Amino acid sequence: MTKDIALFYFYSSPPMPDCCYLQMRPDISYRNLLLLPCEGKRLHFELPFFEDHSYNTICNRYGVMSVIRRPEANEKYIIFRTTNRETGVGYIIGYYRVGQAYYQESRVFNNNGFVWGFNASESHLIKLGALRFDIPRPGRGYRKSWDTTDRWPPILRRLQRQIRSKRNLASVYQRETNRLVALLKDERQVEEWRRHCDSCEAQLQCAVFQHYSRVGDDRSGCDMYAAISKVYNGTLYSRNLLSNSKRTLIHGGE
Repeated sequence: MTKDIALFYFYSSPPMPDCCYLQMRPDISYRNLLLLPCEGKRLHFELPFFEDHSYNTICNRYGVMSVIRRPEANEKYIIFRTTNRETGVGYIIGYYRVGQAYYQESRVFNNNGFVWGFNASESHLIKLGALRFDIPRPGRGYRKSWDTTDRWPPILRRLQRQIRSKRNLASVYQRETNRLVALLKDERQVEEWRRHCDSCEAQLQCAVFQHYSRVGDDRSGCDMYAAISKVYNGTLYSRNLLSNSKRTLIHGGE
């Protein structure tokens, strides 16, 4: 059976001090849950969804659609990679195998009135550092195995095989993401996090605290804890909004 494999970039959170109240594990790569800016001062804090192992077109419309539109009979995989913000070292995080594709009607995210996405039929996510990505960097775009004029097809097929040889931690990624999102929605826990940070001796080693401290210097009244909690309790966190929007299943392309 033909395999279609795409390589996507996702923005990850930096490592946190061991004493952090959030207790983020060092052996997995967390999505950018804490709203740190990326290039161009943009925010990419949601995708891929580890909560239910899905992906949609909110921030990567052309990449997702290119995979969905491949022949229905083909096996379709999306490999995720990230870069350590401090060291610049690249890592492969794992892959989703594309299962049911769907669309939802929504104009909120500037997707021409529709958000397209898919549920993974197989999720294979691996320990952070288990597979380095030391191939010359392809930038922030996506690469695809069906581009026969490119060097990437054999590279992507090899990466998919290498991922399969590693222990699958997809359930850990899911459990940890759900735990953190629940914490960030809970006002009592957010206040406890604030109190812990105020007396934390590792503030100088905490990328998140340092970033929001700088923002606070530039913008009087900036409150990291309130801002993050507001996002996860509001419609900026797209799962809150899209959970009330019907998913219409599609097959293959349009």
